[in-house]
Amino acid sequence: PVFFGDPVAAQLFATIRRERPDVVDALSRGDFAPLLAWLRQNVHGRGRLVTTDQLLIDATGSPLGSDAFKAHLMARYLDAERSLVEFVETHPKLLVLTGAG
Repeated sequence: PVFFGDPVAAQLFATIRRERPDVVDALSRGDFAPLLAWLRQNVHGRGRLVTTDQLLIDATGSPLGSDAFKAHLMARYLDAERSLVEFVETHPKLLVLTGAG
C-alpha cells in the first residue's frame, strides 16, 4: 500500500491529543515520554504484524481519513493568517510605526 505520512501522522496525533490531553504541554517542555509511551503501546512493534490500514484503525478507531489532516492544515495556516489579520486590524498604529501604513 501507499503510505501517506502527513495525513497518518495528523490522525495519530489527533488521537493522542484526545487520549492524552497533557501531551502538548509535555512536548512544549521537551518531555517526549507521554508521546513515546502512546506510540509504543499503539504503533511501534505492530507494523510487521498488521497492515498500515489495520494499524491505523486499531490505533485511532477509524481508517485513514482527511478530517484530522484538514484540521491540522487549517490550524497551522489559516488560523495563523486570521490571527495576524486580526492583530493588524486591532493595532493600526503598528502599520504607521513600521512604515507599512
